[in-house]
Amino acid sequence: MKNIVFVFVLTLFTSCVDSHQSETQPSPIQIIKISEDDLLQHGNLSDLIADFVLVPLETDSSCLIMEIKKVIFHKDHYYVFDESAQNILKFDATGKFIKKIGRSGEGPGEFFEIHDFTIDSEKDILYVPDYYKLHLFTLDGLFIKSLPLKFMGPEMAQTKENDFIFSGGFEDYRIRLADSLGNLVSSFIPYSKINNASSKYPLTSVDTNVFFHLPACDTIFQIINEKPEPAYFIDFGDKAFTREYFDNLPRQIQNDMGNYLNNETDRITFFSFLPTRNHIFLQLDHAKNYYSGYYDKRTKKHLFVNHNKYKNDLFGSFFYFNPVGILDDRYIIEVPSYKFLENQDATLLSTPENQKIINRLNKYSNPVLMIVTPKTIH
Repeated sequence: MKNIVFVFVLTLFTSCVDSHQSETQPSPIQIIKISEDDLLQHGNLSDLIADFVLVPLETDSSCLIMEIKKVIFHKDHYYVFDESAQNILKFDATGKFIKKIGRSGEGPGEFFEIHDFTIDSEKDILYVPDYYKLHLFTLDGLFIKSLPLKFMGPEMAQTKENDFIFSGGFEDYRIRLADSLGNLVSSFIPYSKINNASSKYPLTSVDTNVFFHLPACDTIFQIINEKPEPAYFIDFGDKAFTREYFDNLPRQIQNDMGNYLNNETDRITFFSFLPTRNHIFLQLDHAKNYYSGYYDKRTKKHLFVNHNKYKNDLFGSFFYFNPVGILDDRYIIEVPSYKFLENQDATLLSTPENQKIINRLNKYSNPVLMIVTPKTIH
């Protein structure tokens, strides 16, 4: 895809996705240029994190966590989604366990298979998309009702107009708009094999703005007037994974894009997009490596380091730098408890407050939430 803005705008909807909404006029977009030379093979955790605070999640038999997929902080409480255990757990601001919301099963308000949740911050309603259903709960975990859905939508977000956006499902379209009763209103972005790979955070929200992205697509869409409009274009130059490049691949590879993008191609693609008001967290795939970093909206600069080769110079032991949520302008990172036990003599962990937290942990404790302030990128 050429780095020519007006050509890009005209061809945007037919470049990495095919959309039946091509008659919609695209809104002004922001272009983020990332070249192969911008991807650092080594780096330090301190290059990405300016500061952090720790929130240990209480551990008992009723709230054991396997792996956190998503965290929402709302009204001084953390709502933690453990996809592996199919649990949504509520903790207070100090990490004390409050209660479990819903449970697996086939009865009213029980989960068949869930992959996401969201919270209406005005109505204080927790929504959980399920297998052709949308469950509604109070923030105290009381089941309200289930709305029937005529489509699969594992991930969801809520628009400014209080309608629902759903993504995923491997059906005809990648994104669907439904009204507040769950009725399908419109569908966008037809399913294509070019985007048939894994991605994190396909739908993200900052304040009342909802963004959507697909794997192996260089465009991030924003839901504006209940339609997806291009908001950001990630310009990878001659390393871009274009429609033309995809069309020239053997059919066998086209049918297994997830494996190809992770292991074989020298193209640069991104599979994670998680914005705050001041930063955009991105994870990139390139030449069998993947990179974590930020684009700083204020300085218009970015920094990406090889995820598997960075040094944890803050407290030593390596851990995966994968945000599971945002809190204002900060990111929420899940860190296994044993990582702190391995490094409790590190300078940043030796403060009285942090030592008090670490002394309560053992290797079987629930993860610790690390609330990190991103570094300003110059």
